[in-house]
Amino acid sequence: MSWQVDKDAWTKVAFACGERGCERHYDITHGYYTIHDSQIQRDTKLRLPCSNDESPMFLRAYEPQGSIGNWTCAQFGCKGAKETRGPFK
Repeated sequence: MSWQVDKDAWTKVAFACGERGCERHYDITHGYYTIHDSQIQRDTKLRLPCSNDESPMFLRAYEPQGSIGNWTCAQFGCKGAKETRGPFK
C-alpha cells in the first residue's frame, strides 16, 4: 500500500480487505484500521494485543451469528490465541 500526504510519500506493507468498498487494513504495528484521505482514522483502530509479545493479533475466524471472533498471534512461532464475543468493526 502506498500513502501520500502533501509532498511526502511512503510505502507500507499491510493486508487489505479485498471486497469492493471495504477500507479495512491490518498491519503488525497498528492492528486493524481504516484509511481515509491517506490518513489512518484513529477512531477505527482495533488492536487486540497478544499476551505473549503484545503485538496485535489478527482475526483468524469470525462467526457473525454468535459474534464470536477467534484471534491468533501474527508473529512467526507465537502460539497466542484469544476468543472474543461482540461485533467486529
